[in-house]
Amino acid sequence: MNALKFAFRQLLKNPASPVAVLTFTLAVSVGSASAQTDASRAGSLPSARAVLDRYIEAIGGREQLLRLKFAHLTGRFDSVELGFGGPLEVWTAAPNKRLAQIDLEGYGQVLQGFDGKSGWILEPQQDMRFLDGADLDRLREDADFRAQLHESAAFSRLETVGQVLWDERPCYELRLTTKSGRECGKFFDVETGLLLGMKTREAVNETTIYRGYRTFAGLRIPTVELKFSGGLLRQTIRILVKAPNTKSKSQSSKSQAPIHWPGGRHWNLVLGICRLVNRKS
Repeated sequence: MNALKFAFRQLLKNPASPVAVLTFTLAVSVGSASAQTDASRAGSLPSARAVLDRYIEAIGGREQLLRLKFAHLTGRFDSVELGFGGPLEVWTAAPNKRLAQIDLEGYGQVLQGFDGKSGWILEPQQDMRFLDGADLDRLREDADFRAQLHESAAFSRLETVGQVLWDERPCYELRLTTKSGRECGKFFDVETGLLLGMKTREAVNETTIYRGYRTFAGLRIPTVELKFSGGLLRQTIRILVKAPNTKSKSQSSKSQAPIHWPGGRHWNLVLGICRLVNRKS
């Protein structure tokens, strides 16, 4: 069960990065990004802000990102290392609400949520646990519906550190540190501007690779997400993207109703418990 908890928490730590289902065959060797190119050493690198702004335009533009209010992702999570997996669903809503559910075959259902203030996790044969400290800070950042905008105010450090070869593509490597102290490296394709990967050192040295961008609801998103550690494939995420809600308040009264989450009994229960805990705190 400890291995199960670790695998699921690793899955949920990744900042919002919607991916779509794709059948694929993997034959890849993943290691550290290669040495910097001559252009990098010569100091001819764009600023981190310029790289991020180009990425925003590459995936559909700031206006389109701001237009989206809600997303529902369904698919499958598999732990290659531990040999289990199951259906996965994630609901996200602006500005920072998130509910994730995974039905792990042979183990049971795991739920994690954030209502804009309180975060929690419910695991098989365990009581609901409310998060605090660094765990809550991490979940709050991950629940940010506009995370892809990489707003400068959310970071204490944004730096372009070099041009490297990442997943056989020339990429700009950016080093980012959030206001809560989380550090990561992100790799943006020099030619297309798209995000091709990320590496973190929160618990273990972990590498994430994004591949096969396609367009959904006016946004380009990766269709495959692969997680590695120690150079070995550990987890795969294959998700079918359902259409985000882009309706404005000026449209039908139905669009102004509160969000109804599929499996809403879980969300309503959590909101009720969070309100109760907040009143007692």
